[in-house]
Amino acid sequence: MYWSKNIQEAAEEAARFNRAQLTNTQIISNLWQELRQAINKAYAANTGTDDLGCLRDYTENISWPDSLAALLGRETANERQHRSNRPAVPSFGANAAAKLILMHNVAAGAKMTEMPKATAFLVMRQTAVEAEVIGWLIRTYLDLGWLDAVERLDYAELMKG
Repeated sequence: MYWSKNIQEAAEEAARFNRAQLTNTQIISNLWQELRQAINKAYAANTGTDDLGCLRDYTENISWPDSLAALLGRETANERQHRSNRPAVPSFGANAAAKLILMHNVAAGAKMTEMPKATAFLVMRQTAVEAEVIGWLIRTYLDLGWLDAVERLDYAELMKG
């Protein structure tokens, strides 16, 4: 078990260094997996006295619903609607764009000094606020390299193709 953990950590570190050799879509997918892992770690650290228990439905293989996949589905639908009268960008599909948008929201939430207010749901897109809350909850489980990588991916630039 000790060796497999070190091998897994080495593989994750190698993946971070190899980001430059991947396409933007592959980078986004890898960052999405790292986000999933951070959510899983945060939920596993739940002591029952904090808000981390709220992440139960966002973790993998814990409960029947996959709320993170549902959140991604809603944001992908928003992105498709946004692109409805625009030319297609073959190298940056709606699903990859939705992942990037949500990860930007998670990163913004992770940098907040307090949990987003409930009133934000009244004035912002629900998927954005939901992702910010997730980011705030898992902020200590997000790698600074992940935050930096997400921030370097520019939605507007990727939309240019």
